[in-house]
Amino acid sequence: MNASVYRAASPSALPARPFLGSVDEICIVTSDLERTATGFMTLGIGPWKLMEINPQNTTEQYYRGRPTPFSIRVGFANVGETVFELMQPLDQNSIFAEHLRDKGEGLHHVSFSLDGIAWDERIAAFEARGFPVVQSGRWFGGARFAFFETETATGMSFETYRYPPGYEDPPEAVTWFPAPPA
Repeated sequence: MNASVYRAASPSALPARPFLGSVDEICIVTSDLERTATGFMTLGIGPWKLMEINPQNTTEQYYRGRPTPFSIRVGFANVGETVFELMQPLDQNSIFAEHLRDKGEGLHHVSFSLDGIAWDERIAAFEARGFPVVQSGRWFGGARFAFFETETATGMSFETYRYPPGYEDPPEAVTWFPAPPA
């Protein structure tokens, strides 16, 4: 993590309009997705929808401002209106691998809905507050995601994402752990 990236703005210089939207997702980084999913299952959270983000299904992959291929296993489980997400990095080209190396397993980021704000406007709003995009991509040609360098200021990363209207994950990209929902 590059601690010199964030420069705190004076609170009086910040726009008064809230822009984050609703918390949609809470993410835990893990070195073993199935082990962590099993722990959550013991707490009644699951089943887990598993997928992989990699250069074969995700374009526009950027890591710390540079085009960089990366691969991550992800798992999702609904808990009411919130999604719990697990991320297991499969290489060293991600902020998730950095987190494992520097801090170990645990809370990595929260994701916020766009709440009707245009994608480019959302990115600009983070950057205007001193939080550049540090990881991003476009999954299966439609779903976009971006993570921001908020860790120095808040202790964790923030994410935003956009699914186009009618988007559904390709069924061939999904497996379930331990089994599909009944």
